Amino acid sequence: DCGWQAYDTRPTLNNGLLPGAAPAWDNALRNANSLQASEMLPALKGGIAHQTHRVMLDAASKHIVVVITDGFAADLPVCLTTYTSSDVAAEARAGLTQTPSIETHVIELDAFPPNTPLTNNPLASAFQGFDGIATAGGTGSVLHTDPTNVPGSVNEDLQAVRRKAQPCDFARPDHIDKDLVGVALLPASGGSGEIPRVGVAANCGDHDGWYYDDASQPTRIFICPATCSVLRTDDTHSISLLVGCAPKT
Repeated sequence: DCGWQAYDTRPTLNNGLLPGAAPAWDNALRNANSLQASEMLPALKGGIAHQTHRVMLDAASKHIVVVITDGFAADLPVCLTTYTSSDVAAEARAGLTQTPSIETHVIELDAFPPNTPLTNNPLASAFQGFDGIATAGGTGSVLHTDPTNVPGSVNEDLQAVRRKAQPCDFARPDHIDKDLVGVALLPASGGSGEIPRVGVAANCGDHDGWYYDDASQPTRIFICPATCSVLRTDDTHSISLLVGCAPKT
């Protein structure tokens, strides 16, 4: 569809929790129509709008957009309005900088086998600009698939997206005294697992820790970058809130 509103209000299949939603997704993918072109710009804009509306329904969760593409960032001559990868990047940037912020992650289904010469290839110019889209969307760079093992590498890329999108800030329990809240990184690796409250972000350094967004009237708990990095690279770790005792400092 050439209009972005359709991707917001009429998604082929709405968000759902796995594994319960798996049969519906499997059925939708198996019965999807084969299209001559897909309109990335309106799809991304509509997807960001859709996830923005979901924040209103589920503010406790983090909501993102993942673009899985065959590699064409520029519009094919289907819609009357043409666009480039720079226009798509602008939509990703708008989603990231809005409130609430919506990240855009990009997985490219590499259409060219490894080491394929792209010089003078008439399609090569269409397969450019994806790193710019991912960067504008706040996620760094594109994740690529292995053309010889698309199912396996897509699964790996989706797991990488899940880890990269791991939130590192959490709502403070509003029914608990702010000075009786602690944070633990689990498993404890031989210790208690509790990480210290460092006061402010500048005190994080390269150590584990956490701090409030506002020391006097906090609403959110932020995890220091070193701790956040563990959560985003190691599936065996998780964060637990400790309530009822003074935090470690």
